[in-house]
Amino acid sequence: MSPQDFVSQARASIINENVATYRNLLEVTPVKKASDPYWRSLLNLHERLSSQDKQILYAVMRQVAVDTVSNVFAVIDGSTRMDGQTEDVELLGAKSRQRLHGSLQDILLQMEEQDSAGR
Repeated sequence: MSPQDFVSQARASIINENVATYRNLLEVTPVKKASDPYWRSLLNLHERLSSQDKQILYAVMRQVAVDTVSNVFAVIDGSTRMDGQTEDVELLGAKSRQRLHGSLQDILLQMEEQDSAGR
């Protein structure tokens, strides 16, 4: 697996699928069916939003997901260190032993930029 393949797969399953799941839950879950107070509050807010404001909310949800994955990739790449981190992190393919880390964050951000330019 190449770093590009890894990022593409992570992006599809972590960012795209999660954002789609949250969006779907917001669009189809009746407030009365939500047992969690957090979700009930969020569903109430979602119901009050205009169509345009809902699109903004979905875009913010995606950006938060992208930022989170990007920050994790930055730690794996070695371009950012966590508080208390005492050693570097490496990401290798289990079978190929190919080095995947080093440019994961850059690849992710380039993919996001290319997609946003196409929207």
